[in-house]
Amino acid sequence: MKITDTDKTVLLCLAKGMQSKEIAASLGRSKPTVESYIRTLFIKLDARTRPQLVAIALESGMIHLSGG
Repeated sequence: MKITDTDKTVLLCLAKGMQSKEIAASLGRSKPTVESYIRTLFIKLDARTRPQLVAIALESGMIHLSGG
């Protein structure tokens, strides 16, 4: 499955420790919409937990955390 720009943004927010409500506010979306994105990411990346989503995204180079 294709990882969209929105997926990458959500993954980056998760990597920064943001909760669904914070991600929703950041994206201008509702909390249920963000939770739907996250559920879809679990399927796309074959993950079971949010930390696992982040680990897969970082290890595969989908997202990058900048230092500083």
